[in-house]
Amino acid sequence: MRPKTKPPVCDQWRWLHELETPHPSFWEVMNYLGQSEFELHSAAVSYRGNIDLGASYLDEGGYFLSTQPSLTFQQAQIDKVYVVETDDSGSGSIEFDFSNRGSRLSFVNVGPDSLALLTNLFGWEMKPENESLQAHRKVKPLTLCPCCQDASVTRRKLAGQNPFFNILTALCKTGEHTTLTIPASGTQLVASHHPRRVEAREGRIISEGENDVFLIDAGAIHGIFISRENFDGQAVRKVSCINTHGGVIASLSAPAHAFTNRWQTLLGTPDGRYQEHTP
Repeated sequence: MRPKTKPPVCDQWRWLHELETPHPSFWEVMNYLGQSEFELHSAAVSYRGNIDLGASYLDEGGYFLSTQPSLTFQQAQIDKVYVVETDDSGSGSIEFDFSNRGSRLSFVNVGPDSLALLTNLFGWEMKPENESLQAHRKVKPLTLCPCCQDASVTRRKLAGQNPFFNILTALCKTGEHTTLTIPASGTQLVASHHPRRVEAREGRIISEGENDVFLIDAGAIHGIFISRENFDGQAVRKVSCINTHGGVIASLSAPAHAFTNRWQTLLGTPDGRYQEHTP
């Protein structure tokens, strides 16, 4: 462990305290943090909610697993872990960068005692988050051809007319609970989501739940389709948002009896498929 020194004051950049990872005891200390808030960001989706780190663990295969909600990532995919103080009290966040830059995971509003414990045990180096480091840490956007780029701009302008916006709005009215899945590169999240308020803002569709917030870039929704699945013997309907590369960026699922034809009607197509929405 390198000696830690207090950095000079710098109003331009945040100071990051890099932690020594992976360390055998690191996950035990994370487990000690208990109830926490977290944020998950991918190129198209952001999510903020609560998590019980006391119920998390690292399995024999090197996967971090949390059951409340289900959050999974592989230890081998972690590039860097930083502690960042965000206010004068010493509270802050623990930020995970993944080697493929497909997503970023942060545990936020962590108390000063917990952050001090992590830095005392695993602190390695303090560094300013200058422009070069910011660019290196940035989540990689999806590569688009010029035509797809123009189409994404149009979709952002029409975010409030997107069928996925209408589906979320309908959920607000019916009060149904859904399961939200975000298969971000490097991580996967499966969480219960109960939309209470939905809005389109600056090209993004924002769904506020009871204790969480889900945001998706309307420009990234190249297609939507509804599928039928079976989960633990129960028939479910799933609506999936697809990007221009054919990858799923987010999906919502609910018991089939609750949404017999409603989602298909909102898509406005007989086969439950939608692509390239135009008014």
